[in-house]
Amino acid sequence: MRFIEDQTVFKGTARYDGMPVFGEGFVVVNYANTDATTSSTFPLDTANPALGALTITSTAHASTAGSSDITMTGGQADGTFFGYKVGAKAANVEYGTYHTGFTPITFTAGAATLADFADADDGKILTVVEFYYGIAIASGTATLKVKKTT
Repeated sequence: MRFIEDQTVFKGTARYDGMPVFGEGFVVVNYANTDATTSSTFPLDTANPALGALTITSTAHASTAGSSDITMTGGQADGTFFGYKVGAKAANVEYGTYHTGFTPITFTAGAATLADFADADDGKILTVVEFYYGIAIASGTATLKVKKTT
């Protein structure tokens, strides 16, 4: 009976949108006698599985035959890596797809060059996937454009 009357125990109410129920009820305490941290960068949300989108473009390399210049926008920040596949159609990628079978690719300032393609690869579909701890979190596709051999 005393629980219902709030006389002997603590009772909490929760919100699941990240905001406190009563914001004025919080106090920041710091034992190091320095300014308290009042904000934080949270890790990537892996609890709400929605595959993100990457914008991928491919242009034929200016001088090297069999090469393509790739640009990417939309990737996450730290802690991710990228992989790609080339095929007649886009690779089937869902949130959580494991990175096995994808060739690693490194983007510098959103750009990379892929080499060793034949003229026959021109026009195939390039699928680029962003991985976080080895699972797919975002993907994008482009039609591969390759510098012709002469």
